Amino acid sequence: MEWYDTLGPVEFAVLESVSRGALRSCCTAEQVSFLREQPAGEAILHDVLRRCERGGLLRSSRDTSGRRYELTAAGRVRLRADRRFRAALVRLLARSRF
Repeated sequence: MEWYDTLGPVEFAVLESVSRGALRSCCTAEQVSFLREQPAGEAILHDVLRRCERGGLLRSSRDTSGRRYELTAAGRVRLRADRRFRAALVRLLARSRF
């Protein structure tokens, strides 16, 4: 993931979920609204978590109940930038309607 790439919908949903509170690996994909209806939601969730961790957006730590994920400073900046981009896009699309 490069800094200028926008986050995909799954990555955005995962980072949003992590931003609301630390996400644990023992949780199910039910906690990420975008993955609730996906048959392979759990596998997708873990793949995205690993990819975001490799990209420096998340950090993980192990404790007695499993792995815990938290946003890094870079992850917070990236999420904030993506939120602003999505809000600007919505405003632009709303203005273009007659």
